[in-house]
Amino acid sequence: MKRSKKALSLLCAIILSVFWGICLASEPPKTVFALVLAVLLHEFGHIAAIKAARLPLRGVLFLPFGALIDTGARLGSYLTECAVYLAGPMASFAGAAAAVFSADAEKMNIAFYFCVLSLGLGCFNLLPLPGLDGAGALSALLLYLLPDMYTAERAARVVQAAFSVLFWLGAGVLWLAYDIAAYPLLLSVFFLIRLFCGGDS
Repeated sequence: MKRSKKALSLLCAIILSVFWGICLASEPPKTVFALVLAVLLHEFGHIAAIKAARLPLRGVLFLPFGALIDTGARLGSYLTECAVYLAGPMASFAGAAAAVFSADAEKMNIAFYFCVLSLGLGCFNLLPLPGLDGAGALSALLLYLLPDMYTAERAARVVQAAFSVLFWLGAGVLWLAYDIAAYPLLLSVFFLIRLFCGGDS
């Protein structure tokens, strides 16, 4: 059952990657390049934390919006697991801080796009939505703080479900009001599918 859920999550990720590729095809090349750099930095933050904690790393599947990292097991203690999840956003924030010195908002150079996208990627991934780092960090933290595993997992599910519904509704309102929500709507569908599949990144 667990394998089928992972397979469904992977299939969902691949299908969504195709949609992302179609959407990004209309963006300026430097925006796409900056996004790829921002995503790579974010994911290498996770990988660096995994290596620093001396945890196994079986494989990494890079996708347009992130990566699926396979460690083959739990990420050590709950606090270590939380730190690994938070390492990605922290790497994004560090990259944004480093790029801000060479970013030019008037010329809108690559450094500017990288700074904005890294900052957005870091903040966005802290949200407790299924498949995001915020959900993984929250689950690990609740498992550490609460003595009952069932209660902790259920609390994490409730928070993820609530944020997923709010995010989907917000994306729908933006779409109806401004017709600018193609990316959020795609992501919201992905998050809801991941929630039902029971999978994390």
